[in-house]
Amino acid sequence: MANKKNRYLSALLLTLSACNSASNTADKVSWQEQIKQSVRPVIAWFNGFSTETSAENTDKKSDKANDENLRAQAQLIGVMENVAAVPPGSIKNNSLSGEDIAQLHQDYDKATTADDKRDALVSLIEVDANNAATLLRDAYADQDPDVRREAVLQMHAFNNQPAVVDLLLKALDDAEASVVIEAVEGLAQLRDARAIAGLKKVATTHPDEQIRVVAQDYIDQLGQGDK
Repeated sequence: MANKKNRYLSALLLTLSACNSASNTADKVSWQEQIKQSVRPVIAWFNGFSTETSAENTDKKSDKANDENLRAQAQLIGVMENVAAVPPGSIKNNSLSGEDIAQLHQDYDKATTADDKRDALVSLIEVDANNAATLLRDAYADQDPDVRREAVLQMHAFNNQPAVVDLLLKALDDAEASVVIEAVEGLAQLRDARAIAGLKKVATTHPDEQIRVVAQDYIDQLGQGDK
């Protein structure tokens, strides 16, 4: 029994570790999808162990042991779901005071390099998501294309807000190709009529052929080609 408990604990620790790793992943995948991807192998691991244990229980004809195993599995999966339901940074958000958030704003304003500004922007968005549209608008006004690109990338998570959609449409005319690509990808997640119109404009008029091809590919994926 002690060995079984150790295995359950190991599975739980694996789950928590996977979720923590997912919350720190710096890519374009949403945190919810990162959680799913990270927890999936843990669930597979536990299911394999559960099957093995169930077989042992069958051999021993121990219905009670099998029931305990099923309850333990249900509890573990419940823990997985609860951890996955909590957005990264939400605990930190609850503990930050207004002064802490103000300090992060100062850190962003005082940042002298693009890397520092990007890092500060990501931190601000995480703790002050209610003001994301304003933060992203100000960041997109930066002269450094790397900062503007980061701002547009962060807009993807808030493209359900009309103000952010306006910013994405504006970014389609950015002088930096990488910024335009991020704007195209952000708008391609929507089926908004304005977003489709913006993508079609890029696909037909943008001077960069690669950008035109990317925009057209998204239009085709959305089933809006030749319309």
